[in-house]
Amino acid sequence: MGEAYKWLGGIGYILALIPYANFIGFILVAIAWILMGRDKRQTIFTATGIFMILSGILLAVLLISFLPLMTFAAVPPTTPAQPFNLFAVLGAFLAIIIAVMVLALISFILEIIAHFRAAGVFGVKWFRYAGWMRVAGVVMIIIAMGILVAMIPTMMIPLAGDMAETPFNFFGMLMSILWPFILVGVIFLLADIFSIIAFFSIPSERETPPPPPDTGQQPPT
Repeated sequence: MGEAYKWLGGIGYILALIPYANFIGFILVAIAWILMGRDKRQTIFTATGIFMILSGILLAVLLISFLPLMTFAAVPPTTPAQPFNLFAVLGAFLAIIIAVMVLALISFILEIIAHFRAAGVFGVKWFRYAGWMRVAGVVMIIIAMGILVAMIPTMMIPLAGDMAETPFNFFGMLMSILWPFILVGVIFLLADIFSIIAFFSIPSERETPPPPPDTGQQPPT
């Protein structure tokens, strides 16, 4: 089983970086954590995989229900009750979005904890590196949001002086807002790369050699 979750996890995190294949990679990673939890009797591994699968299922439901919702909203109301039906559909859609966000947050927190636990279970330092990179990504998201909020007054007033004398540097303004989020993407990219290395670095389980045959002779003293 060790070889199974080793390859499932490594390949899964690779696919998670590829557009249109990341959902398959997400499922493979979840299965890898579940198998790892069963093999090592670690509840945190199993819980991580289960919550990943649940959040993935709800995300698929959300994407599938998006098109019918837009179709329903685009049709002009023919009965007095149709606007109320639209509100009911929107409420259900919003509830699914909130559920996806909550499950995704729980999955993310469990994934960080699982990485640190795996570093101790397998003695693979790359799991610890991947966990710390995810923590650094969260911190950077908070910093990026703070920078974005601080830049709002500057965006509302693009020029303090005379606009005719000093042109508005839109590109500079855009980069001053985007660079923290670009850094967030780089950090999480490194986190996934470290997870790939960590899974592929899991030591293979060696079979215990069979005992020597009993010849009936006493060992020499």
